[in-house]
Amino acid sequence: MADDARALLDQLMGAQRNDANAVAVQKRTCWDADVCPFYTVWKVDPFELFENTRSSIGANPRACDDDAHEDWKSLPPDVQMNQHRGERELLFFLGDLISKNNSIITKNQRKLEEDQKVMFQQMGGDPVVTVNQAVVDELGSKIMEYERMSKDVASDVSRMTDADQADQWKYAQSLTAKLEGLRSWEQGVQRLDETLCFIKGTDVIEKIVCDVSGNYLCAKDADERMAAHYAGRQYIGWKLIRDKHAELVNKYGRNGGLRPVDYRPPPARGGWAKGRGGGGGGGRGGGWSNNNRHGGGGGGRGWGGGGGGRRW
Repeated sequence: MADDARALLDQLMGAQRNDANAVAVQKRTCWDADVCPFYTVWKVDPFELFENTRSSIGANPRACDDDAHEDWKSLPPDVQMNQHRGERELLFFLGDLISKNNSIITKNQRKLEEDQKVMFQQMGGDPVVTVNQAVVDELGSKIMEYERMSKDVASDVSRMTDADQADQWKYAQSLTAKLEGLRSWEQGVQRLDETLCFIKGTDVIEKIVCDVSGNYLCAKDADERMAAHYAGRQYIGWKLIRDKHAELVNKYGRNGGLRPVDYRPPPARGGWAKGRGGGGGGGRGGGWSNNNRHGGGGGGRGWGGGGGGRRW
């Protein structure tokens, strides 16, 4: 816990925050190895989008710095696209996240279809298809009779309003009986209607899978609950990721050029394993440094150690 707090303070205030004699820390640039390239080009931390949710991919191992973002924005477009290449890496990263999420969506949809199939078999068939036509006809007749009775009551109310005071008492007694009959008839219509709509009481049949986040929804959820889903972190996070990925695909193409040989895909749930990495004898030797500021050695851009270069 203390290490996590210290790392957070280092990120916000610098590692020399307690040194009274320390010189002013130089602003980070978009070329710095400890800066998150995704935040640098997007100003959104994809790791933070799903924090404390089932879609969590762990904590961001690098710093999200606004100065680095502003530095990247000041670069010429050709340098952004062909030398920094942060957007291309973001394209691959988001594409891998979406691919994993699409697998979850497909898995949930298939499981739901299997559960619904079992439920239909237990019911003796799909109730939407095997509707009892005789009950439908009876329900239609009762609804028509209910409408006729409602018009008759409305007509009596109009006549009672225009009648003399002596006759209004007679109309009132007649209306009381008709209203009781109308209420009883309405209850009968509702009970008959429920025999056709018993499917609505089965949660398994009413479930659907959100095609953005992969979460289960219920078709008869209250408006407030549906609104809470669309305002939730998972839906908003996946919507942001899918929209940004579509934007980058439109800009660079689906392949985004050549995938960096040392590209590291997004982690599985829970984050990257500690200690992953290693020597960086290979890696890209050129095109990743800014005037050789981060070049040199046998490294190039990589996740592990190495003899220098930009470590991703």
